[in-house]
Amino acid sequence: MIVQKCFDVIGFSQEEVQSLYCILAAVIHLGDIEIISDDSLTHHGERGCIKRTDTINTVASLLCVDTDDLSNALTSTSSVTRGETILRYNTVEQSCDCRDATAKALYSKLFSWIVKRVNILLKSNDMTSPRNNFKRIGILDIFGFENLSTNSFEQLCINIANEQLQFYFNQHVFEWEFEEYASEGIPLDTITFQNNRPVLEMFLQRPMGILALLDEESRFPRATVFSLVEKFYDNMSKDYFQKPKDSTTMFVIHHYAGKVIYDANGFLEKQGHDFIRRQSSITNK
Repeated sequence: MIVQKCFDVIGFSQEEVQSLYCILAAVIHLGDIEIISDDSLTHHGERGCIKRTDTINTVASLLCVDTDDLSNALTSTSSVTRGETILRYNTVEQSCDCRDATAKALYSKLFSWIVKRVNILLKSNDMTSPRNNFKRIGILDIFGFENLSTNSFEQLCINIANEQLQFYFNQHVFEWEFEEYASEGIPLDTITFQNNRPVLEMFLQRPMGILALLDEESRFPRATVFSLVEKFYDNMSKDYFQKPKDSTTMFVIHHYAGKVIYDANGFLEKQGHDFIRRQSSITNK
């Protein structure tokens, strides 16, 4: 009731609130969709299928989409090559990743829409007031550096974002401030700091950065985790990238905050399904 009252006070219409609740309910029900191996058809390899139709029907109804279209979107992937559409069935694991990615994307889009809508509703209609003199909200989500017992694609993306924040911090607090002090003739003792620019460039540079190589490898139908990691081994700087002796699917990155061991299993699938949004550009050099 408190949340509903807040929506009313801000100015959300009943139709908007109802749509918001429907999307939230759809996100929750998406997590209940169980995907199993389909053994009823003869095909090459494993194929995922929806176990219970009532759950997928509920989600489709909440999102106002066709049930078959939603089911196909979760269990298959189509691509267009030279005007020809190629349909590939997802495995159980790929279908689960796609289901989770859909839930995350819906929640992210809904969250962004709420923030944007609140800012529009709070904006003053008084044309005599200064252009930017109106109340608005903003969201600042500071990423936390992660080094877990098992670090996958999600931890890689989060830590890349941390590298970007650290680079931005270094520029403002050290590099640019030092330049301003020097221009004003202010004496300043040399302060050393760790410049993480080389690590960030190793991730973001094209065409041989880690993210670029991951994008490239995900386009090859026969790509495997082994071919991906081998490509990393062949192209990364040995100063910040290390190959463990006892694994063929892991690699080590020397971040500004410390050394992290990543397991590349699942990288291709998660990147191919846009499992998580990631930063892809560096602050202007």
